Amino acid sequence: MMALRQIITQIPLTSSRCSLSLSRSHVSHHIISSYRPFSYAMMHHRFYSTEAAADQGADIRKKLVDDMKVAMKSSETAKLSAIRMIRSKIQSKDKENGKDLDYAGLLKVLNGMITSAKETEAEMKKHGRDDLAEKESVIIKTVTSYLPPQLSRDELKTEALAAIKEVNATSIKDMGKVVGLLNKKLGGKATPQFIGEVTKEVLGQMK
Repeated sequence: MMALRQIITQIPLTSSRCSLSLSRSHVSHHIISSYRPFSYAMMHHRFYSTEAAADQGADIRKKLVDDMKVAMKSSETAKLSAIRMIRSKIQSKDKENGKDLDYAGLLKVLNGMITSAKETEAEMKKHGRDDLAEKESVIIKTVTSYLPPQLSRDELKTEALAAIKEVNATSIKDMGKVVGLLNKKLGGKATPQFIGEVTKEVLGQMK
């Protein structure tokens, strides 16, 4: 604010080019009244969006601990094993990161686990190992429970079309821009793999 006042005091009272006479007090009032709401709005958005993300990350960690206790009491062996696997993976990434992962980091870990489990599940089914495929199915179901509600294919197509329009994508060559925007915008409502799959499908249909 002091910097603004210093600039204001340097503004001449009369403009020789435009023949306009403005008082410093009028200029000061105009700049400051425009400046304050803009600055506050940006600060407010940044503070609450960061705070909300931190809360979401803490909620996931708390839910994992609570669900683990419930699974232990109810002897849900498969679910308990899946929860322990999730916590172990998160703790490993926390250590690798040098601090606790934020909400985006947690979503990345969870989505990665789902992708890996789906690939393993498909492989086990292919080799007739339905018992092992079922274990992967439990992992997928358990991990998914810690993600936001997932979008359907049709819902994701709608989001992809909006993103394509926003970045002015015209062909499959623009897929990276579209996928990047969707990953940022959807906040875990679809796995990166699913986003890529649907985006490729929608772009491929463009003429």
